[in-house]
Amino acid sequence: MLPPRDFKIGPTELGMISAETIFGTDPNYPDYVPPAAPCAEFVETLSGIEDFVGYGRVTWTLDNVIIARLVAGRQFALGSTTAYSGQCYIRTPDADGAYKDYRVIARFPNPSTLERMGGVYQNAPVTFILLEVV
Repeated sequence: MLPPRDFKIGPTELGMISAETIFGTDPNYPDYVPPAAPCAEFVETLSGIEDFVGYGRVTWTLDNVIIARLVAGRQFALGSTTAYSGQCYIRTPDADGAYKDYRVIARFPNPSTLERMGGVYQNAPVTFILLEVV
């Protein structure tokens, strides 16, 4: 059973607000990769399979998010009108489904890589790396 949804994001731990409030939608249940030894994030094996060897990471996929809301959420979280990556804070479930607050490096997608229908992006992935529990 999934826990109640409590996704949050913000430029500071105390400044986090609901992901639904800022993006107009909650992320799909996120893909969470638990931390391993702190080193490189992924290595690719000779067979082409990526193997996780580093810090925890989580990806939120925002379905049918209005373009202006994704831009506003990125600007709010990163405190910049031009950056697509930077430090912010999130609340997201861990591998056991318990919500925790993290300091992270956020990677917002470049708009040219997203599928667009009118004023809406379909499936916009936002990846958070170097998860540090706060």
